[in-house]
Amino acid sequence: MLAVLHDLNLAAAYADRIAVLKDGRLVALDAPAAVLQPALIKRVFAMTARVLAQPGSQRPLVVPVPVEMAPLP
Repeated sequence: MLAVLHDLNLAAAYADRIAVLKDGRLVALDAPAAVLQPALIKRVFAMTARVLAQPGSQRPLVVPVPVEMAPLP
């Protein structure tokens, strides 16, 4: 089955594998925990995020970090 989701947390909760595209090109394809890493999220989506483990399932939970709280480059 294939599902197209733009919500990273929904994808992490239900998918066995996640494909991440940027500008129509495949950037990553793997298990949610392998794909949803802060560095990849920053590179692809231009946002700072923390990735925690969801209670119970231990699947990734992406938490955006507000710009004013993000560390300077």
